[in-house]
Amino acid sequence: MKRRIPFWMAIGFTIAALVLGAGVGISISRDNIFDQLNKFKDVLALTEKFYVDSSDVKKLTESAINGLLSQLDPHSIYLPPSETKTETEKLQGSYQGVGLEIVSLNDTITVSEPMGGGPAIKLGILGNDRIVKINDSSAVRLTTAQASQRLRGPKGTKV
Repeated sequence: MKRRIPFWMAIGFTIAALVLGAGVGISISRDNIFDQLNKFKDVLALTEKFYVDSSDVKKLTESAINGLLSQLDPHSIYLPPSETKTETEKLQGSYQGVGLEIVSLNDTITVSEPMGGGPAIKLGILGNDRIVKINDSSAVRLTTAQASQRLRGPKGTKV
């Protein structure tokens, strides 16, 4: 038995397809920034509404921004709000560190490189040294960001 779509629904789908199709065609054919932004907004909204699985709009948007900037040069990057404060502090010099580049490897904070003239190099800390404690707390299983946060503070802070 064939299912028939009522005539009024068929007309409605046809009109919607023509209207949406015309709008998409206009957005695609124009090159000004507002039309391109509208195109992105439309794709994002349709993805959120109709994609088969749930989608994280924030993650999709940040990925799109990173994709856009990757087409420029290796120095153009996007910093999400969570990283902006840290980078601003670095640029303004409003914090002091111990003079280390560190990375978390296998749940252990490892020194990548001591920075010349910093407190760490004066204490004899070398590349590939492992940091297992910061003050009286274990540094095992800390992320690089968590360890960095614990190793910095105003000038003269002891760690």
